[in-house]
Amino acid sequence: MKLIRVTKENMEFIYRVRSHPEVDKYLLGEPPANLREHGKFMGQNMGRFRILWDDVYGNIGYSQITQLKPNMAEIGFCLHPDFQGRGFGVNLVELTIKEAKKQNDFIVLFVHENNTRAIKLYHKLGFKKVSSENEVDFMISSKD
Repeated sequence: MKLIRVTKENMEFIYRVRSHPEVDKYLLGEPPANLREHGKFMGQNMGRFRILWDDVYGNIGYSQITQLKPNMAEIGFCLHPDFQGRGFGVNLVELTIKEAKKQNDFIVLFVHENNTRAIKLYHKLGFKKVSSENEVDFMISSKD
């Protein structure tokens, strides 16, 4: 299992996952209105995204790393519902954290407070809740 860069050929996968009702209920913001709008967004932001690739299953989920300031990045994740609850999320999060920590001492993320499975995983991986507002928890982890 590995993270691969997003290309024009596989960015439709991100759109399908992001707009899936089981995924959308936990994400912040509205999903793209259509594939064309998604393509515009991805064209401007493609370098921030990675796809979790498995040699058996293919595309499983995606993550993004957004540089907020020197030494601090925000990370985010989406796993296709067909692969949830099977351990793939742990791989996706761990690989993304490893990638982000290559250039950052502090990693932050936002998570919907009702997404209890994700919150449990983030705590297990060393993230601490810093604050909560409008049903969204803000969590942080340091490089150590």
